[in-house]
Amino acid sequence: MRPIPTALFSLALSLWVTTASGLTQLFEVSKIEISWMVGALVAVVVGLFVAIRKSIHLGGVIAGIGLGLLLACAGVNNIWQGEAILKDAEGNHTFEVVEDGKEGEFSKRCVARVADIAHQPLVQITLPKDIAIPRFGETFEAYASFSALTPQNRAYANQKGIAAQARCTSIEVVESGSIVGVITSLRNRVIDAIQAQDNKGSSVLAALVCGWRNDLDQTTSQAFKTAGLAHVLAVSGAHLSVIVTLIGVVLKRMALPRVIQVAIQVLLVVMFVAFAGASPSVLRAASMAIIASCSLLAARRAMPLQGLAICVIGTLTTSPLSALSVSFALSVLATFGIVVFSPLCRNFLACVLRGKCALLTDALSVCLAANVATLPFSAALFSQIPLIGLLSNVVISPLFAPICTLCMLCVIASQIIVPLGPIILSVASHICAIFGSLVTCLSNIPGACVAIELPIVGSLAFSACMVGVLWYCWPKPTAKRVGLVVGAMVMCCVVIVFAMPWLGAITAGNSVVMLNVGQGDSFLLRSQGAALLIDTGNQEAMLKAAIARNHITRLDAVLITHGDDDHMGNLDSLAQYVEIGKVFLAQGVKECSCNNCKQLLSTAYSTVGENGVQTLRKGDQFALGEFDCKVVWPVRFNDEGGNADSICLMVGLDENNDDYPEWSALFVGDAESKVIEPLITSGEIGKINLLKVGHHGSAQSLTKGMIDALKPQVALIGVGEYNRYGHPNEEIIGILEDAEVSVFRSDIEGDVSCKIRGETMMVTTQN
Repeated sequence: MRPIPTALFSLALSLWVTTASGLTQLFEVSKIEISWMVGALVAVVVGLFVAIRKSIHLGGVIAGIGLGLLLACAGVNNIWQGEAILKDAEGNHTFEVVEDGKEGEFSKRCVARVADIAHQPLVQITLPKDIAIPRFGETFEAYASFSALTPQNRAYANQKGIAAQARCTSIEVVESGSIVGVITSLRNRVIDAIQAQDNKGSSVLAALVCGWRNDLDQTTSQAFKTAGLAHVLAVSGAHLSVIVTLIGVVLKRMALPRVIQVAIQVLLVVMFVAFAGASPSVLRAASMAIIASCSLLAARRAMPLQGLAICVIGTLTTSPLSALSVSFALSVLATFGIVVFSPLCRNFLACVLRGKCALLTDALSVCLAANVATLPFSAALFSQIPLIGLLSNVVISPLFAPICTLCMLCVIASQIIVPLGPIILSVASHICAIFGSLVTCLSNIPGACVAIELPIVGSLAFSACMVGVLWYCWPKPTAKRVGLVVGAMVMCCVVIVFAMPWLGAITAGNSVVMLNVGQGDSFLLRSQGAALLIDTGNQEAMLKAAIARNHITRLDAVLITHGDDDHMGNLDSLAQYVEIGKVFLAQGVKECSCNNCKQLLSTAYSTVGENGVQTLRKGDQFALGEFDCKVVWPVRFNDEGGNADSICLMVGLDENNDDYPEWSALFVGDAESKVIEPLITSGEIGKINLLKVGHHGSAQSLTKGMIDALKPQVALIGVGEYNRYGHPNEEIIGILEDAEVSVFRSDIEGDVSCKIRGETMMVTTQN
């Protein structure tokens, strides 16, 4: 029997949508008009009147709109107040870390509350490299200088409620005697004990129990994403709702009294809060989990929906900016799916399994119900669809909750029985290592995951429509309907995996596409169905989205120009959702002893195996469809695999087969003018149609004489928006424009596609 949405649920949904929309719009203005506040108050009053006199549901929606606008105004105003207060607040301050920090390439960062300033504004802190990564709940004193947020950080900061950036020095950690301080101390002690194990499973154990993911290597993290199990390693309501509900399923099958079932589940949530840290996101996750578990025990189906609505309203009232939080959205959607659709999924699975395997049916129904509401949204967020997600849940669901519970019990035992603590944690770590290996095996199944690009708003609209249709129809399980569902799923997979890439290859023709991957390089060459990717950038989400936009599922080869992270950082993750034939590297990589080259070679071997790695040097040639590719540099390494040792590739197109290419392009990685100009002087490089500007348009990337000799029609510059390097250099842009070269930048135009037909090149842009 389908649950009936209540008026409170209508109010909560209206409140959430309006708050999110209002925040998005208000971030674009400089002040809040009084008329907006008056209009919001009028909407609240009208909503209450309509609820009393006409329709309680309609009244709830109208009141939610008014309250949502008021909350949006309050949220934005808090940020503006923080910005004003911090403008002249340089000096010694006390900071409280509100979420685990992260380590960047040049520094460590965290989000913290300035505890000794009015309103305690949030700031994003940059810390020296030699400081340990800050953990949630830690308090420290430091000398801080505050600055306004940069444009590239503002969108992220707005979602978090961050008012400014802070650079800290003279840092001293302060012990806190508060409840949060005690919980933080316990959590840190557990994390340190797990890290001391230093084995393959310790990082997974720390993520499962404590939500500490800084020790996870990229391969393990990507394996969980590819298998459709990313929520397993995330501290979120989606994660905890699934765990607690699965535990509830087992307890229910054991026919324990309802009071005992609830007590055990609440105890599990309390343990989670203690080990994961009592941050707002963790407390929110705990609330969602309790609501989801109650859905199995509630006498009336509407009660869990009421609880979910109260949780949403309470969260948004205390923290309006949560309306824009991705983790909040996934938590609410997953909990909603479990509350509403787990009975429907259970009935269908019971029909498929003919009433057998009751425990597996219940466990799978929870996971499937959560995915009903979250899959389109998560696909849009992560630009991928795990095609083996269903198989992963079949395999992992029966193991997931018991492993998490066992790990928590082991951690508790290690803190009580201190002398045996290392042995107990070693057992838990090895269990997690086996668990991680199983997930890795699932992720290595061919076609396990495909890249796909979906608009976030569109995906949410699709989810809403799908949920609405399922709720309205509430189909009874029959063999025919089960067959239709399975057939529809298979059809979708066929379209995504085969039809879309085939159409993409047909329409691509002979083309070069500069992919928008932020501050990095990635260029896609396609001809007669063959595809070559030159460099991968280092921003996984951006590359995945770009691959999805171009409907790529297979690459004949990936060519890495050199070992800088912004050119090869995504090579290992790329292989999780795209089939790669071989990897091209400069010949000097194998002999070079620098860390970048060692990392590049190791990653290439792990991606395609030693036999799949092919080295190139000056004079080597290969064909890609109708493209003829020739390496013009380097002869040998002179820069320890650095910028000056980048592979430079001449690409020609001879459609008439007369040995005179109608079109040509030059790709130079990060090589600059001092490398290219001698090649021009020696006659090895001549006039071209397309130039990939070296080193993201740095000041030394090219010269006027170089452009006069090459005479390119089009110049492509892969560069990140508002990057800190000042790329591309204004003088370089001036040289190109003075020579009447059409300049295209990935930070402005997004993806740039150049389709070649004879001597004609048609350029189209994403933006």
